[in-house]
Amino acid sequence: MPRRKTILSVCFLAMAGCVAMANPIIVYEKDIFPIFKKNCSRCHGNGKSKGGVSIDVADMKSDIGRIIIPKDPGESMIYEVLSSPTIKNKMPQKGRKLAQRDIDKVRDWIMGGALFNDDPSPGKNTTATGGLGPKPLPGTWTNTDGKAIKADLLRVQQGKAVLRLPGGRVYHYPLNRLSAESRARVKEFAQQGK
Repeated sequence: MPRRKTILSVCFLAMAGCVAMANPIIVYEKDIFPIFKKNCSRCHGNGKSKGGVSIDVADMKSDIGRIIIPKDPGESMIYEVLSSPTIKNKMPQKGRKLAQRDIDKVRDWIMGGALFNDDPSPGKNTTATGGLGPKPLPGTWTNTDGKAIKADLLRVQQGKAVLRLPGGRVYHYPLNRLSAESRARVKEFAQQGK
């Protein structure tokens, strides 16, 4: 009987190891940064941030909730510009498309919570935003001149509504330039994130 328990224990541990190997924890610094450094650094690395996007670790952490929505690649602009065959602002704009395995790794990183080396635990990314915050709010926002802006509201930061326009461009729009109705919707959205 003891031998049978030993064999079962060894089999169980081997299966657990296989599951862990099948679903490794993906972290930005080790797994994603090398992909971006190789393919994106000309425009988005070494102090460059074309379109307001930098691949540097601190900058990527601050993009959680803006271009990276942990556990939701479909809502993450960074994944969309890498993977969509029809998007206007496809990345990289110059050179070859990323290998499918690299695009899949970015997707898996986002699905796994968009983790960084110093995150407290897998699946609980609280870097830069103090939490995941509310999902982006699609809508039409009106400014004080009556002009309508169709965009997703990503977050409110330093007195500005951070809006993702169609095509992926992110714009920081001053709250005092929005109509009273749009400002009220933005403030209600910001309260959800607290």
